Amino acid sequence: MGLHGYAVELFADGESFLAANRRSPSDCAVVDLQMREMRGFAVLERLATPEYHRVPVIIVTGSDRPGYRERAKALGVRAYLTKPVDEESLVNAIRACL
Repeated sequence: MGLHGYAVELFADGESFLAANRRSPSDCAVVDLQMREMRGFAVLERLATPEYHRVPVIIVTGSDRPGYRERAKALGVRAYLTKPVDEESLVNAIRACL
């Protein structure tokens, strides 16, 4: 078990998460916008296609740039948190998704 009793699965990159999502959708995903290989927005765009299961997504980012929040919301993000993320904000966002 992970944070506050939730089962947590970690992925090395966006592609790994998307492959797992095809097989078995998560109840909620926490996605960083600044990942290696595949950026968070690319993950969100792929999740919006019919081949993937839609899951509630929480974005975390250390580089909150103009337009990022709006773009994320347009792609269906449930919560947009900026780093450093405090535990209470993250847990509240996860609860809201579930």
